[in-house]
Amino acid sequence: MYPYLNENYNETRFGYVCLTWKLYAQQNLHRGMIVTFYNPMKPETMTIKRIIGLPGDMIHTKAPFPTSYIRVPPNHIWVEGDGTKSLDSNTYGPISIRLVEGQVTHILWPFRKAQRVKWWEHRLTDRLAATR
Repeated sequence: MYPYLNENYNETRFGYVCLTWKLYAQQNLHRGMIVTFYNPMKPETMTIKRIIGLPGDMIHTKAPFPTSYIRVPPNHIWVEGDGTKSLDSNTYGPISIRLVEGQVTHILWPFRKAQRVKWWEHRLTDRLAATR
């Protein structure tokens, strides 16, 4: 989640501790939220990404996704990392909401970055072509 959760590319897994809300994690999902989920390509790996699209949304995709646009299917979300080289839904497609394990609510460590995650302040890019 470079640069939002870390200043240096690809160091999130070692340098940051985040608090996640796991109770009802698959409910009340919103665009801009940061969620943790099991990677669909490596099911043993927990991943952290931002929700860009909800079921029914039309998303303008990026390479390597094979089409320019996709409508997010029912019970799925479109997730992307904040960095340009992120492995996200543009690589593995929309993910099932059932894979979501938590909603990131706070950054706890490093202490100088400790804060509530204000996902609602994140400006969604032009990636959202149409909402449901």
